[in-house]
Amino acid sequence: MPTLAHKIRLTPTPEQATYFKQACGTARLVWNWALAEWNRQWRAGGHPNAGSLKKQFNAIKYTAFPWLKDIHRDAHSQPFTDLATAWQRLWTHQNQRPVFKKKRQARDSFYVANDKFHLQGPRVTLPKIGWVAMQETLRFPGKILGARVTRQADQWFLSVQMDVPDTLYYRHRTGNGIAGVAACTVRGPSTKNCP
Repeated sequence: MPTLAHKIRLTPTPEQATYFKQACGTARLVWNWALAEWNRQWRAGGHPNAGSLKKQFNAIKYTAFPWLKDIHRDAHSQPFTDLATAWQRLWTHQNQRPVFKKKRQARDSFYVANDKFHLQGPRVTLPKIGWVAMQETLRFPGKILGARVTRQADQWFLSVQMDVPDTLYYRHRTGNGIAGVAACTVRGPSTKNCP
């Protein structure tokens, strides 16, 4: 089945928005830790992988970073999978080498597994914070694979990844009567060449 994502704007309370920022910071910290350790092991002649790095991090995370207990584990688990995917995409020439994420320069986001959230009408329940209001309901049916909470400017969004039926994925799309956008050339101060 093909995969689609539905991005829905969230309306979190101030407390929920604070948690979102903390979870995004956690995901960024874990990504940076994993990338630094991956690079260190590789330079030492090792063959790092996401699974071994995750075990290594899990052994120290609550002593090195005790505040992680307040953040749902998906936020500090998924960065290992994301890093492995980034390396795989480098090796298949689909993107550049993974880089460290800097606050206010990297996109703020964190992952939530499909069995850790529940959608009900225009709201979603997320681990640790409960129900969060959404601006709309999920648009299409299918099997939910997971979701990411992301921030753009000061707005929060939930992107739900779904396996959808072929008939929905390959449906004929229409422009609602619009054939295209006309282009015009502006020469000088007038717009005589524009329709």
